[in-house]
Amino acid sequence: MSPDGSRIAYLGVGERAIWLVNASGEGARRIVAAAPGYSFGERLIWSPDGRRVAYGNRKPDEFTIESYDLDSGRTSVVLSDPKGASFCWARDGRIIYSRQEDPPNETSANLWDIRVDPRTARAFGKPRRLTNWGGYLFDVLSTGAGGARLSFVRKRFRSTV
Repeated sequence: MSPDGSRIAYLGVGERAIWLVNASGEGARRIVAAAPGYSFGERLIWSPDGRRVAYGNRKPDEFTIESYDLDSGRTSVVLSDPKGASFCWARDGRIIYSRQEDPPNETSANLWDIRVDPRTARAFGKPRRLTNWGGYLFDVLSTGAGGARLSFVRKRFRSTV
């Protein structure tokens, strides 16, 4: 749901296309289709001003956070990180995302952020590590309405012989 409650962005069947519809359910239109070999396995996130929809674009060994400008119809890459995963766009303009650790710690992830101009979807500065935790991965990142709290689902690997 867009920040003003007027539109809904959603993934089509099989996560091969992103659609936009009015909150009343009318006027559905496809805005982005996945390129061959790619999928939109991550959630759709609205920019704080509601003028862009950000999405994760995944291919084996490749992950980008991309943004679709609702006014111009253009897409742009916000961040490219093959170890990236779930993310959210905070009200203060930061994109907070999880990043899987390198081997031998690949069953762990940490949170990172990068500042993004919501009007242009251009990142500035370098990603900054926020946590140094171990033993689990992050999923379904989101910030509260006030933007002061971050919530997430914690996933842990278990294996038995």
